[in-house]
Amino acid sequence: MKQEAPSSNNPTNVKEGSFTVKSEHYHDIATLLYEGIFDVKVPEKGIAFRGAIQEYYTSMTNLYKKGEVGDYHVSLLEVKNKERGMS
Repeated sequence: MKQEAPSSNNPTNVKEGSFTVKSEHYHDIATLLYEGIFDVKVPEKGIAFRGAIQEYYTSMTNLYKKGEVGDYHVSLLEVKNKERGMS
């Protein structure tokens, strides 16, 4: 996931990023996004946090067609473990 710098309209606890999705991975990615809260890790950038999805969109609506590639953009709100009922 490529992380973008926060804008003046974007609080620092909201992370935005973009990534590509191939048609053969579309179902798995869509399923993860519908879960709503997940661990985000980008080791090469030293980024790791728990995020709740705020918004996402894709450049394509039909990634079921074999060989298609879409660009996804996501906005995640960083959450603390206690916000999920975890210790």
